[in-house]
Amino acid sequence: MIVGDHCGNFIKAQTLVHQGVPEPHKAESWGLLQAVIWINSLGMNNVTFELDCKSVVDSTSSSYHGTSEFSYINSINV
Repeated sequence: MIVGDHCGNFIKAQTLVHQGVPEPHKAESWGLLQAVIWINSLGMNNVTFELDCKSVVDSTSSSYHGTSEFSYINSINV
């Protein structure tokens, strides 16, 4: 995970290890969850997250917060 400022300058980075070989959408949603937790611990707000997996992007950016594999991300209160 990389944090940059509004001009794209590097600020901070972190790596995490996850055991196993998850499906891409599950790996991406796990990474997003970890990024949200990390950004919250840094006290940052007004943050834009960039993702590669379209199904995760569609699910988390939707105004519909029903039941999906990724609905737990939408319910995070940070």
